[in-house]
Amino acid sequence: MMVWTPAQTRLFLEEAQRHRLFALYRLIALRGLRRGEACGLRWKEVNLDAHTITINWQLVQLAG
Repeated sequence: MMVWTPAQTRLFLEEAQRHRLFALYRLIALRGLRRGEACGLRWKEVNLDAHTITINWQLVQLAG
């Protein structure tokens, strides 16, 4: 498994700033969420006032 260096992560996030999924990319890059956890995140698990999220489940791709 390849892990990005801090410089590679910074470059990716700088380039992705205008992408509609930028917040998701930033969350994955800076908080270590797995792709399935990030994609399974629901708004009711996001608390903007407390600056927290709760990971309750993840999406899993089965057979292709």
